[in-house]
Amino acid sequence: MSKKLIIALPKGRLGKESFAWFEGKAALPFDDRRLRAVNAANTLEYLWVKPSDVIHYVEAGVADLGIVGEDILDESTPDVYRLKHLPFGYCRLVIAGKKAGPLSDKDGLKVATKYPRTAERYFKARRQKVTLMTLQGSVELAPLVGLADVILDIVETGSTLQANALYVQEELGASQAILIANKAQYRWSYDTITQLLKGVESAHEMV
Repeated sequence: MSKKLIIALPKGRLGKESFAWFEGKAALPFDDRRLRAVNAANTLEYLWVKPSDVIHYVEAGVADLGIVGEDILDESTPDVYRLKHLPFGYCRLVIAGKKAGPLSDKDGLKVATKYPRTAERYFKARRQKVTLMTLQGSVELAPLVGLADVILDIVETGSTLQANALYVQEELGASQAILIANKAQYRWSYDTITQLLKGVESAHEMV
């Protein structure tokens, strides 16, 4: 009998897309207000957690698999396997500010971000000394009230930036959803995980 796989999914829109990727048009309704749910075939158990917590559940082995944004993986660099890029969760990592045009290269620039490690690597590569501020809320507010000169954040459509009169000054790269696996669980459950992925991919090819 195959082992029931435990999968950590992020709450919110990415979680909904992730659930649909695994389950397709299965009877189990999507409801990320629930913390745990088992699929109709009793082969998968889903844990719905905060997006940034997915990596912790997988790295610790509480979940065998998880889906997380590439931006979070690059920021935290957890000790997990990156199994597969998925066809959703697309966004861009950008630097934005109140002025249009290229990013200033002056030292002492104040940068607000949810991604301090990513920001540190980026500005170190530019050989630019900046002051980093780690914020957990809406970083778009920081340049509007003078807390920061620019922000480093992800954008999907850019509508939030536009609504707050902020402009992209530099694009660092793209991000999308990635399927990750606990290293030990992947080795122990390799056949089960491989069979699951083949089944999911075949189902999507038939749509």
